[in-house]
Amino acid sequence: MKDTPEGFPMVLPTLQHARYARDIFSHCRAAPDVGCTAEIRGLVTVNRRHGGIAFLKVEDATGAIQVICEKAKLTPAEWTQVKGVKTKARVRAMGTVGPSKHKELSILATAFAVTTLPILEKTHLGESLQKFGLTGRFFLARLRRRATEYFSGKGFDEYEPEFLSALPNDSSIRSLSVVFPGWGNPVYLNTAPLAQLLESVLVTGAPRVFSVGRCFSDAVRDGYTSAESMIVSALELDIDLEALIAVSTHAVRHVFDDITTLPEVAVDLSSWARVTSALADIDNVLSAATAQVFDLPEAAGPSGIVKITAFRLVVPPNTAVAEGHWRRLEGNTSIGGVTLHLERMLRLIKDRALSGRSSQA
Repeated sequence: MKDTPEGFPMVLPTLQHARYARDIFSHCRAAPDVGCTAEIRGLVTVNRRHGGIAFLKVEDATGAIQVICEKAKLTPAEWTQVKGVKTKARVRAMGTVGPSKHKELSILATAFAVTTLPILEKTHLGESLQKFGLTGRFFLARLRRRATEYFSGKGFDEYEPEFLSALPNDSSIRSLSVVFPGWGNPVYLNTAPLAQLLESVLVTGAPRVFSVGRCFSDAVRDGYTSAESMIVSALELDIDLEALIAVSTHAVRHVFDDITTLPEVAVDLSSWARVTSALADIDNVLSAATAQVFDLPEAAGPSGIVKITAFRLVVPPNTAVAEGHWRRLEGNTSIGGVTLHLERMLRLIKDRALSGRSSQA
């Protein structure tokens, strides 16, 4: 502990293990006497080798740091990879953080590997998704693409939603606020794009619209969604409740129809078999899905809404992968909206892939 210039005590952060170049430099500036280990993944930009030692400059998403590889501290297989590494190769290095002979902050490697892909790891799918790391985010993007394909193919026009709002959302879900220096007042992250979709329908007359958005909130809803949960929302005029539920069911099925949503090269063969098995099992799970329908309190006002019915598409054991609402307006006009929860769909695959791995163990 040391004192700030104002005399207030300041507790220095201690970092046991760093994963980014930026964090390594920040730690060493703040706590130079506290040891640190590191693991970095990135692109080799400089490669110099002198006998049994190699100096690599590795660039990750946050900066660059030198990695020192000594033959005596690596396995024969790892040293063979070091000798064959070229610039622009993607590598993964682990070790302790310390200065080089010329006082340059470096990672003194104790483990080293050349990776075949920039981000995706050749590892067990379950392990990657359990960490919800980069592999999971790639998979999530593919689920989003499948959902987008479905609604576009059904004649829905895609709408690009706004994420920032000057006012907090009029919703039961608490909005996250964003503060910009000099603005004076915070802005808020929209919790869902449905309100914007409704405005686009009412103003432009488009009968079917959809958007890819995020439900930003610090409210804890369940263990399946994050504070920036990815969702796909759609709105349609003059649709009955049964047809709206059918749309949500068909959309969810379409997302899971294609087992190639994860590139085969990203996992070994045993893991790929688990992906295929997991998706096949999900087909059985979707066959057991139920639509839970319930009426909300009637509301009469300037909007003319007289009846609101909500529903959730629930798969075993109790995961709502889609939900929606249907409204009967004055003049026998109806409007229905549905939201697909992509992170919950990803979790279904992850849980079943992990279950498949456990059963094989």
